[in-house]
Amino acid sequence: MGGSVGCSGTPRVQGGLLCGSTPDFPTSLLLTPFFRKFHEGLLSSARAARTLRNYRLAALKLVWYGFTRRLAWPLTGDAFGLYLAKLYKERSNIGAPTTAKNAMSLLCSMNNVDPAPYNTLRATAAVEAARRDHKHVVKKSAG
Repeated sequence: MGGSVGCSGTPRVQGGLLCGSTPDFPTSLLLTPFFRKFHEGLLSSARAARTLRNYRLAALKLVWYGFTRRLAWPLTGDAFGLYLAKLYKERSNIGAPTTAKNAMSLLCSMNNVDPAPYNTLRATAAVEAARRDHKHVVKKSAG
């Protein structure tokens, strides 16, 4: 006979409390700026510092690209694909579009944005083409 009286299976606010929560911890407390900031801090610390550092510049360039061209944010899959194509044409290497794709994935996961439009072949064609064009390129060893 577990469960709270008058609560269905889905959580909902009832009388200032989340249905099924204890009266000692009201959910209105969760909506305070303190808990929002705390949660944002957890999002940052949940990722490895090196991961954030590696994608920070690529993410900033992606956001700058969208805003300077007055594109809606988040970008559409087609706009993201054009950005990746631009990177590949300018840099002619596999690293730039791949890093931008991974930065977009990080932006999506940290901002609760659906990543599906950015994983289609239409959006990632530049990455796939770069992989095929550079598959025989071997990095030189040090020394």
